[in-house]
Amino acid sequence: MEKRELKKKAFWAGVSLLLAILSIRAVMSLGSGITFDQVRELIATANPVFLVLALLGMTGFLYFEGAAVRCFLLPMGYPAGRRKAFLYACADNYFSAITPSATGGQPACALFMMRDGIPLATTTAILLMNSLFYTLAVLINGLFCIVVGAAMGVLQHFSTFSHILITIGALTLSGISLSAVLLLWNQSLLWRIANRIFSLLEKLHLMRHPEIRKAKLELLMKQYRECVDLMAEKKRMLVGAFVLNLLQRLSQISVTLSIYMALGGQAKNLFRLYLTQSMCVVGSNCVPIPGSMGVTDYLMVDGFMPIMGSDMAYRVELFARSTAFYICMIVSGLVVLGGFIFLKAKKKEGDNPSL
Repeated sequence: MEKRELKKKAFWAGVSLLLAILSIRAVMSLGSGITFDQVRELIATANPVFLVLALLGMTGFLYFEGAAVRCFLLPMGYPAGRRKAFLYACADNYFSAITPSATGGQPACALFMMRDGIPLATTTAILLMNSLFYTLAVLINGLFCIVVGAAMGVLQHFSTFSHILITIGALTLSGISLSAVLLLWNQSLLWRIANRIFSLLEKLHLMRHPEIRKAKLELLMKQYRECVDLMAEKKRMLVGAFVLNLLQRLSQISVTLSIYMALGGQAKNLFRLYLTQSMCVVGSNCVPIPGSMGVTDYLMVDGFMPIMGSDMAYRVELFARSTAFYICMIVSGLVVLGGFIFLKAKKKEGDNPSL
């Protein structure tokens, strides 16, 4: 099973790499023929203060996700340092970026959390609750920007196809939010789903001793219910977690604003650019492609051109996307790799009494 999972992750990592190369090549070839020499020249002439702010925005995206998870853990009685929380966020971000519909992010995050002694039921409830708040933060910020953008004429900058993508993205986010709410507060639905899966596996003769597994699941579901009920009582914790998720989203959007200013943009366009980028984020959720590669690039260029012109739009898109997604993914991957090495070394120490 582990070998199959590794092959699956390797396959999607390869697909993600190919999509990344194709997306960057497409932007560089379409963007008035931007070359790698011109990219180096743009970096050399860019405002270093705003480049640093862009990198801080990228780091903030990871930091605030970890802080949100930590916001749940501490009141639940599970001490978690900021470095541990940052590792959880990096695991979620890296595996979300290389798997369709971000399906690999939370299992990877859960692996590190459970290795730190956090029970499965608690881990599941926390990650599901945090996923709900993350989705709501994207949706609420996006809907606000759509309404204000429509009033200011910014929404009309997008093409008809982009409008379709943004609409589908908003509906997808709404569906995800509703599903998370049902799974959190309607545990009977979760129990029925699990029972049907167990029954199917039993009929296919893929599960032995189903009664034992069902008994374990019933105990797990009881712990899960208790954890969700306990979280629901902690209002300050819930508000704090939502605010941190909103700050995470704004940190990522700030990367685009900083890159625009670094390349010589005008401050008067920043609010319109914020509205546009937020709508792009909503639209990027319309397809189950790793990192929404291709779709996000199209939406950003389409929305940016009326604000700053064609040449600038391609440049801002290329640098902002590279910082907020590709560099962020590399940083996350390196942190996760370090985390795995640390866990392996720690396990060897535990296996060797002489150490």
